[in-house]
Amino acid sequence: MARSFSIRRQRGFTTIAMICFAALYLPIGVLVFYSFNAGESLASFDGISLRWFQKAFENKQVIDASLRSLQIAAIAAVVSTIAATMAALATTRTAPYRGLTIKYAFINQPLMIPEIVTAVALLIFFARIKIWTGYAGVGYLIAATPGVLSRAEGGGEITVDTFLHVREDALQLYGFVDAGERQLFLQLLTVSGVGPKVALAVVSGSPAPELRRAIALEDHARFQAIPGIGKRTAERIVLELKEKVSLTADDATAYAAEETPTHLVARDALVELGYTVLEAEQRLQDVDPELPPAERVRLALRAG
Repeated sequence: MARSFSIRRQRGFTTIAMICFAALYLPIGVLVFYSFNAGESLASFDGISLRWFQKAFENKQVIDASLRSLQIAAIAAVVSTIAATMAALATTRTAPYRGLTIKYAFINQPLMIPEIVTAVALLIFFARIKIWTGYAGVGYLIAATPGVLSRAEGGGEITVDTFLHVREDALQLYGFVDAGERQLFLQLLTVSGVGPKVALAVVSGSPAPELRRAIALEDHARFQAIPGIGKRTAERIVLELKEKVSLTADDATAYAAEETPTHLVARDALVELGYTVLEAEQRLQDVDPELPPAERVRLALRAG
């Protein structure tokens, strides 16, 4: 009876161990299987192909990283073997004493902590003590607005507000000169038919305060002047963001000066004369907004 119970218990432990190993290695097996997928999505298997491996070996950075990983692995294997052998000899030849259990627990600690946790902890530690502050040559490609690019031209370190757009087949990083520009970008993403590329084109077309004022004024022409933005997209942007975009104190001051339709009349007159919307806005910027439209147009032309 006791033997039968022992056999059942052993089989139960074996079953639990097999389930644990399956939970650990099954995801790895699935990733290995899909690495031969001819398609670009994990949602469907489109046949067997080696093109991903071919692309990996054609990438110099991947090759360099692989060689560096092999070098580190070889050094780590040699050092750990020597250290583990010395520790094992010291442990087996030492007579039992108080605190031996604590020492065993310390030695077995790496077996109980996941490797990824240890790696991240070491990365943060080395970065904090300034031993290593880089990321092994890894860089991030950022699609940025002109304001960010102009700040980066001088060289040196700059701080950029970013947004990570997650897609099924890509992770795209976008950079902005300040939080207001980033906020307007996120609001544009809520407009039907506007994706990250169109939203980036919009916030790159004019400063964020001017775009917010254009939305408040229902100025479709300002958005149509941006390359890649048609009439329907401009109308959707104004219609759907009219209640979402709030003006700052500076925006409200400028908005009050342009609240009357005389500004739009003067600008449209300059557009009829061949200027773009942005050029017309720039010419009218230094002209007294209290003047009649015809006088503002005359002074804007004279300034040019």
